[in-house]
This record gives sequence, structure tokens and C-alpha cells, in this order.
Amino acid sequence: MRKKIKCPHCGSESGLEHRIYMKGYDLYTGNGELEEEGVTEYNYRKTMTCRNCGKRVMTYEEFKRDYYVDE
Repeated sequence: MRKKIKCPHCGSESGLEHRIYMKGYDLYTGNGELEEEGVTEYNYRKTMTCRNCGKRVMTYEEFKRDYYVDE
């Protein structure tokens, strides 16, 4: 059974948010068809925040270690 994550600030069990930022490109041919796409930069915040109140709950590393389940 998975551990339930509860926000220590507001008590919500609605979940966590983790922001990811990506920069990339799309290249199109002269007739508008997608020719190539790619990601050139990938960054993420190091903290997980409550979806309800927006306050910091834990680091992303703590989340991966204690809660993340790869199915």
C-alpha cells in the first residue's frame, strides 16, 4: 500500500505539484509539414508544492525516494 501524502500546512490530500520548464523547437517544411522537433533545454524546480495551498511540502528527491512508484 502506498503512503498517503498530506500537506503539513493545510492538511490537504489533494496532491502535489512539480513544475517543469522545457525549451525546444519545431522545424517545418515550406508546405507546412513538421520536419523536425527537439528539446534544447530542460529544467525543473527542486521542490514539490501542495496543489491546494501552494506551499512547499518536500524536495523532489525526497518525493522520488519515499513516494514515487514507477508502474
